[in-house]
Amino acid sequence: MLKGLSKENLISMLGLLGVILLFTLALVAKPVQAGVLWDQPLSVVNQSAYVNQDFPDFPAYSSFLADDFANATPWNISKIFVPGDLWNGGTTLGNATYLNFLIYANNAGIPAGYPGGEVSPQWSISLLPTDPQISLANGSGGFLSNVALSLTTVVSLPVGEWWFIFYPAMDFTSGGQYGRQPSDTTNDNTGQFINPGGGFGYGTDWQPWTVLGATQSDIAFRLEGTTGQVPEPATMLLLGSGLLGLAGYGRKKFFKK
Repeated sequence: MLKGLSKENLISMLGLLGVILLFTLALVAKPVQAGVLWDQPLSVVNQSAYVNQDFPDFPAYSSFLADDFANATPWNISKIFVPGDLWNGGTTLGNATYLNFLIYANNAGIPAGYPGGEVSPQWSISLLPTDPQISLANGSGGFLSNVALSLTTVVSLPVGEWWFIFYPAMDFTSGGQYGRQPSDTTNDNTGQFINPGGGFGYGTDWQPWTVLGATQSDIAFRLEGTTGQVPEPATMLLLGSGLLGLAGYGRKKFFKK
């Protein structure tokens, strides 16, 4: 079919095919800018903090709070912000051994798992407080208790309903106590509380966090990033290789006798 084409026409055709392929790749690869993906800001009427900490020195009291969010399109999460507060001698999350961020799948209105449990999270990361991805700032109580995580590798999250958990691993005796704070929003399910070791006497299963005395249904946090599917590097390499292969095939078949 291409036998009768001149060298100049063939070069033009290959150039046009390259432009089309590169333009298509740009459309696929470029996500839609979203900025803030999900926002449950700190409550203006209740800034109390509720226990949310792994206590290595008192493991029976280790407790975790979770709240859900939903995305109707794929998300690429690049930043997570969590407000909180410290008490019982706590002054900074810099005393934590690790700061832990997790996302679990939804299971009939509660998280599908919990930290240390048998079910693995969809995504998780544990970082030192000094990690360059972590920024600590003063919270409502005047302590270094607000956390911003700026990820060097985005979290690519498919469409679904998810539960977000953040907690520090920090000894009570040396670091005091940390808790997360409520939001005035009323999104989806009520925030959940779990104390797997049963030290607080509320049982060991997920249950609404209002058992701790919170009157708001939501827990404060913010997710930022972009929406849209970013193609895998292998896909981009395949398309690029195909374009180069097409050009090479044209040179070999039509530029030589």
